[in-house]
Amino acid sequence: MPSTSVAVASRDPVAAVQSLSTFLRRTFWAELDSATRRARVRDPEAWDLVWRAQERSDDAEQAILVHLDEQGFHALDIADSLLAAARRKDGESDLIPVEQAHIADLRAFYVEFLRQNLPNLPATLPDPVALREHGIVDLDRLIARRHGPADACYMRGRLKEGLYRSLKTDSLLAGAIADYRSATDLDHGSVTAWKDLASAYLSAGLHADALLANQHAFDADAFLRFTDELERQRFDASLLADQAPSADSACHRGLTASPPNLFLLDCEVESWSRTGRDRRLASAARARVNALAAGSVGTVVVPLRELWVAQILARAGMEDSADRVARRATAGTPPAWQELLLPEEAYLRILRHDPDSALTLIATALRGDATLRPVLRSAPWFASLRADPRFAALVGRGQPR
Repeated sequence: MPSTSVAVASRDPVAAVQSLSTFLRRTFWAELDSATRRARVRDPEAWDLVWRAQERSDDAEQAILVHLDEQGFHALDIADSLLAAARRKDGESDLIPVEQAHIADLRAFYVEFLRQNLPNLPATLPDPVALREHGIVDLDRLIARRHGPADACYMRGRLKEGLYRSLKTDSLLAGAIADYRSATDLDHGSVTAWKDLASAYLSAGLHADALLANQHAFDADAFLRFTDELERQRFDASLLADQAPSADSACHRGLTASPPNLFLLDCEVESWSRTGRDRRLASAARARVNALAAGSVGTVVVPLRELWVAQILARAGMEDSADRVARRATAGTPPAWQELLLPEEAYLRILRHDPDSALTLIATALRGDATLRPVLRSAPWFASLRADPRFAALVGRGQPR
């Protein structure tokens, strides 16, 4: 009886070779990264503590993201304590403060993630704003003393971008962009810095800049660690930059990859919602969304995809069907999902030739999340509203640089 891996390889040898190549590249990267990080911690006992903290962090990711178990925070508490002990043993290491900031950012992100997915979280979970502010202060001292390092600048950018999502202050996004730029200047090969710089540019509505940073990330990703994520980012940036051929190419590469890019399984449906006018696309979109439904139950992507189907129906002239799909999609959705759903509902109203309702929905969305302004201001599917002074009053002008 052949093993599973051999059986899979015999059915699709090309996929097997590609998977093996990717596995070897990522394994080599992990070994190289570990050696590089080890060189930044002089005390052997301190390094052992850093290594154990990483293991606890991985445990937390599995518990929280996969199982929605808030008890995973206990693993992060242990990781934080281990890093504090490591810092006491090796106070000169420039890696340990960055690792501590990383844990602070993870703790903040996981609280936000669980709040979106679980209704009754214990009040004892940490405050994301306080965690990130403390991390920034600590990194400020390190960066001032060492004029870097690159990963400290990058991590401070991550913390500022997280604060921007919480506090809605444009200067925080501009600060994050500046920190990511500093990180790429100090380490031009930092894939994560280029990738997150592209993401921050998208948040700022700077789509051409996002595409350029995304290309730098692709070029730097020699070990293919982020290929799938970067393709999705390129797809999103291309749509926002009104470059449909580039978006379609990224979508096609994702769907025809072996195995398919999980980040792009719904890319055709979203693309059709922006550009398609053929009624046959509505049937194809419905079939695709239905096929994806089982793996997305209870998440915001379910109503989001349904709204894309509604938009395709509206673009094809099937307005009544579009309205029915949209009503079903948004009935009873949690408030935490509105920042994603309300702009899509507004776009549907534009397709239904109802700009007044679209503006009302946009105003509601912005009351809940002011960080939507740059995207609403620059997305091509809202272009028909730009001549309306009410739209300009809602979304403002200018972008953080």
